[in-house]
Amino acid sequence: MPHPYYSICLLEFVAQFRGMRAAEILSVNGYPLDAYSLQRNLKDQAIFLGAIVKGISSFPALYGLQEPPPGPWSKKDYKAVLKQRKEEEVAIFRQMIGTDSGLGESRIEELRKWNELFHMQVHGARLSKAGEVFAC
Repeated sequence: MPHPYYSICLLEFVAQFRGMRAAEILSVNGYPLDAYSLQRNLKDQAIFLGAIVKGISSFPALYGLQEPPPGPWSKKDYKAVLKQRKEEEVAIFRQMIGTDSGLGESRIEELRKWNELFHMQVHGARLSKAGEVFAC
């Protein structure tokens, strides 16, 4: 019997590979920091899939659908699903690369610094802007 989430998992992998290709194209065509921005999502998605494989989470939980609202969704239902999804993502990060991961404090700190660099580029292109200042 096939796994009930096979198609969802396959779509996740297809999206990952397309994202990797997009990042590669940007990088080799002179836009390495824009490629870096795309890699943040790839990193996050890899962590989410790892949490599912490890049994820490599931596809329904990751999508905020452990208990999907019945029938057509209201605005309140949509907000509840979004809230559940965000809470699940935070829990996954904490268990996979954070305080509950079992990683040493120095590793957690190193991962936190990498996340900060991703955040700086994704939100405001701060690394790209700094590169432009130093290129002049």
